[in-house]
Amino acid sequence: MGKVPWKATIWAAALALVGTGLLVGTPPGDVVSIMSAAEKDDKAPPEIPPELRDPELDVSIDLQALRRALQALDRPLLMEQAEKLAAAEAKLGRPHRVFPSAAVYRVLLRALAEARDAAGLDRVEASLKGRAQEDLLAEVAQARKLLAAPRKLDVGPDVPVGEVSAEAIVLYNTFKEQIRVARVIGDAEVLRELKLQTSLLEELHPKQRGHLSRLADDSLAALPTRPSGEQLAMSRLVGFSTRGKPKPSKQ
Repeated sequence: MGKVPWKATIWAAALALVGTGLLVGTPPGDVVSIMSAAEKDDKAPPEIPPELRDPELDVSIDLQALRRALQALDRPLLMEQAEKLAAAEAKLGRPHRVFPSAAVYRVLLRALAEARDAAGLDRVEASLKGRAQEDLLAEVAQARKLLAAPRKLDVGPDVPVGEVSAEAIVLYNTFKEQIRVARVIGDAEVLRELKLQTSLLEELHPKQRGHLSRLADDSLAALPTRPSGEQLAMSRLVGFSTRGKPKPSKQ
């Protein structure tokens, strides 16, 4: 299995932390040095593996855009790619061999439920009506139930601010986001790899490592024992995993 590409997301994580004020009080030079190092380490996105392609349908969608949407759980971009793919499938009369639109919609629904995005669910429901996607409409209704349930505020580990560096804050939030993405996509092997990686990071406070380990365990407990071929394919597209070739979707 390939390494989880967490360094490529540190820049975005650091910007988000600055925007939310979590790095207030951190010397500006420290933040800039962390972000600059991440930028230098970041690389251009790799080519889409041939086994993830479906030439007849790929001309209608942007797999690199789908990759970016999955990596960031970018809900508007996921919605855009799901709609384009669904329209192309309807025109051709069959689903994408690797990334059927139904699978992309399901990831989108999980991301919307995770973000408690009721307006996004409304847009998905409107998009699905008229597409004969009754099973997906049922999943929209299920997602609405999740939004209606009360949610505990996740304040993170009880770590004194004075005991952690800016780097530890960035790393903690980066890995927390990677665990969230792996959970939404449904990749148990990546969650186990993330748990191992975080346990070995000396830059993190012990309580941060413990909290990330619990997040990974909770996520693993919520996943099915065996991932589907579509989940494996999405993991490969994101860059999480290089194991196994995905099986084409049934037509």
